[in-house]
Amino acid sequence: MKTSFKETFRIINKDIIIEIIKFLDYRDVIRFCASQKSKLYYICQKNEDIIWRFLLERDYFVDPTTVPNGKAKISYINLAKGQQIWTFGDKDSGRLGHGNKERVSIPKAIKGFDNIIQISCGTRHTAMIDSDDQIWTYGNGYLGQLGHGKNRNRFTPKAIKGFDNIVQVSCGEDHTAMIDSKKQIWTYGYGYYGQLGHNNEEDVLVPKAIIGYDNIVQVSCGESHTAMIDEIGQIWTFGIGYLGRLGHNNEEEVLVPKAIKGFDNIVQVSCGESHTAMIDSRGQIWTWGWREEGQLGHPNLQSKFISTPKAIKGFDNIIYISCGKDHTAMIDVTGQVWTYGYGKNGQLGHNSTDNEYIPKAIKGFNNIIQVSCGGNHTGLIDSTGQVWTFGEGGKGQLGHNGTGNELIPKAIKGFDNIVHISCGGKHTAITTSN
Repeated sequence: MKTSFKETFRIINKDIIIEIIKFLDYRDVIRFCASQKSKLYYICQKNEDIIWRFLLERDYFVDPTTVPNGKAKISYINLAKGQQIWTFGDKDSGRLGHGNKERVSIPKAIKGFDNIIQISCGTRHTAMIDSDDQIWTYGNGYLGQLGHGKNRNRFTPKAIKGFDNIVQVSCGEDHTAMIDSKKQIWTYGYGYYGQLGHNNEEDVLVPKAIIGYDNIVQVSCGESHTAMIDEIGQIWTFGIGYLGRLGHNNEEEVLVPKAIKGFDNIVQVSCGESHTAMIDSRGQIWTWGWREEGQLGHPNLQSKFISTPKAIKGFDNIIYISCGKDHTAMIDVTGQVWTYGYGKNGQLGHNSTDNEYIPKAIKGFNNIIQVSCGGNHTGLIDSTGQVWTFGEGGKGQLGHNGTGNELIPKAIKGFDNIVHISCGGKHTAITTSN
């Protein structure tokens, strides 16, 4: 049985809608969650939370999303069918996971890994979670960010022993954070600025729990800072405070998680190099940190940074956010993608190399379900499963079998069944449905 979205939306009764959803395959459910949220709201009204919880309980969707009571939940794709992991871009330090130092300018599958449910690319390392909730890492490991107890690189994926219950992972520049099935947060890697949250500045070579934080549902790692959301929607940040990126109205370093006052309804957070963005339960986007390249989306500000969250006016319908090095991208409820910030390499997708200081829609891309910002490149997935990349391509990180930059989104040929994308410093990873 195959049911179209139009047929679904004609039906008012929530129980019938749930029955229809049961017959959608997992890729359809991803599209249903990401691009049809507003329609669900108007059709189901007060029953929307029941349907969202149903979808979450069935382990669908990669990233955090909203439930109407303002709480954030983490769910992930059900991979009974499995997903193949593909990587491409800079070969340095083994971040591609192919066992060699060759640069790859078109997507290349990592052999033996066709059951991946989530990926995260850092500046020079990569982490992924398989369908058994096992965490694997590879790439640069000289500061302990791979979690294997040694300061060494890994050129092929290696499982972190004792961690087979992981539901989300995020890679920063030289540190990593992950959440287990009990909502406990773990961090490891470079700790000089306090970005590991252990009340010191020490490096950690194996995953270490942040004591007292066993209610975390989402985490994001930046260059030298970390942000996380607990189960009631409270946002916490820690690490380097330079340029206001922690949101505490100062530039002080924070060695343990600290709540940003007045924000207890947050559903997603993303950390860039020196800026941070988050979405609240109403769909309002908030940004803070360094702003000189336009990455905060606030025009006409006099200071070079802002140290408390500031709402971007006119954008209260956002469902997904991603911060890159100095640029930002977001998706609204209609599937339209918007970008702003540093644009020298074309990473904003507007057929120019100009910076954008307020969010600007990428023309012709109004069916987007996921976006990821890397160092100076960006990746999109549309509702058909097609992957698009643009921006800096000098290391092959765009996947177009070349090293040129792209000023507008360009489809990667032969890859129209994409489930997830993550852009790192100069490399990219995608997963395809089997």
